[in-house]
Amino acid sequence: MAHNTIAIVADCDDTLAPDTTGQLIEALGTPAKEFFDDTMAPLVREGWDPSLAYMHRLAGRFPELTLLQLQQIAQQLRFYPGALAFSHD
Repeated sequence: MAHNTIAIVADCDDTLAPDTTGQLIEALGTPAKEFFDDTMAPLVREGWDPSLAYMHRLAGRFPELTLLQLQQIAQQLRFYPGALAFSHD
């Protein structure tokens, strides 16, 4: 029986690429510093968890974000040198 290998990779601690969140925000046309300082930071100051504040504000600011857009942005991410050179011995 043939199998397809499917994987979802989340770089939550930026070990594969520098600031993937910032890269996403900037690809959507907003300077990352502006998004974090002006859009997300007020929620964090109110006691929100930073990750939840980011996701909440991202969904509110970019409600029309599509899977196709995410795929296109993902293809443009800048990774650390060697991050994509995996060995499966």
